[in-house]
Amino acid sequence: MTDLGLFGLLTVIGTMCVWFWRCFKVNIPPSIPYLFIFFYVIGIALSVIALNGTVENSYASWAVGVGNFLLYLLFTDAQKAGEDMIKVGDAIPTYKGTDETAKFLTLVLFPESGS
Repeated sequence: MTDLGLFGLLTVIGTMCVWFWRCFKVNIPPSIPYLFIFFYVIGIALSVIALNGTVENSYASWAVGVGNFLLYLLFTDAQKAGEDMIKVGDAIPTYKGTDETAKFLTLVLFPESGS
């Protein structure tokens, strides 16, 4: 069963490497990446079968731990952006408020040049 645990670990690590390579290339899927989830679950399942009630197989233990951690990160990474969020190409807003002496102030991040 050591070979099955090693194969599970290699499946999880290989899937992780492909995911991080796609992140490096800014080519991750915009929706839920079902293919990556499938391969993580396959690697975890192979490792659980290899464990077979014992914790002596270190490859399988590592695969279960790393695979579950990466699945957790995959499921909790979604960033919800509303319609009022600043997007690429939008004008930079000016911020208005009061300072510690209750004076009204306006903060312009990038003032127009030429004035």
